[in-house]
Amino acid sequence: MLYGGIFTLHAETAPSAPSADPRLHPGEARVLNLDPKQYKEVVPGKVSMRHWFGTNVSVAMFRVLPGEDEAPRAALHSHGTEVAVQMKGDGTMFDEAGNAYPLREGDVMLVRAGVKHTGEFGKSENVILSIVTPPRPEYPAENGVAYFPGSGKPAAQQAPSLEGDQGPPVRILFNLNTIAEQMDTVIPGQLYFKHWHGEDVSVGAFRMVRNEKGHFPGQLNKHGEEVALLAKGALNMEIDGKPYHVAEGEVLLIPPYMPHVGTCETDDCMLISWFTPNRLSEWGPEGNKNPELRFLDKKKK
Repeated sequence: MLYGGIFTLHAETAPSAPSADPRLHPGEARVLNLDPKQYKEVVPGKVSMRHWFGTNVSVAMFRVLPGEDEAPRAALHSHGTEVAVQMKGDGTMFDEAGNAYPLREGDVMLVRAGVKHTGEFGKSENVILSIVTPPRPEYPAENGVAYFPGSGKPAAQQAPSLEGDQGPPVRILFNLNTIAEQMDTVIPGQLYFKHWHGEDVSVGAFRMVRNEKGHFPGQLNKHGEEVALLAKGALNMEIDGKPYHVAEGEVLLIPPYMPHVGTCETDDCMLISWFTPNRLSEWGPEGNKNPELRFLDKKKK
């Protein structure tokens, strides 16, 4: 999904077999309700969370409450590739080797599949968005209560490290508060972009600004499954013929290859999107300043 002026996406029809995992929600486009009042307590008085599933992804929001005592550190655990956003508060992530990764509010991190890790939250309130593929096996269906690793249940058998993935265990990709200054210009005054890759995922930051010409011109596009955080602005979507409104701070889940139309409703929008499979063939390696952006109508630039 990209946004700008109104644009449409008509994907090739891909055959879809029924999911063998009854927890999953293939074919469902949703705006996720991140209201902490909807979270469920997993560590009494300290940690609450809520989780959702897509076609091949689990999405979770964690809230760690402040207090005189620090929240308990999670047990070392591993899972598939994770992209996480430190939405509120500061913390520290640790891998199995004991390496520390300080996290500031707004940091976006990529955790390699199969890497055992844990974290500390200090005495401030922390809110964390976590996107994992394949879906975390220890989470029950969405109406159930997931758990904080080490809080009374052993971790389930987790995904192994992907063959050929030799990247660093944990990468801090960027910070939401400063990424706008670091993006590459695609259309001066209108469109800015930057991207990163994991073994089986890509992360893209998209900024659209309305100038005297309006928003950038979009065109037909297609891609795999997407989880998108609207970090700034407001967005109206039509996905598979149905309307969706996305407010600042909300998360949109779009199934793979589902037709959609998007309109940025404000002067300045920032979208942080996670995709699987990765988009290396389109965007090129990290740092490539001439990515193939299929959503952009170059004839109207």
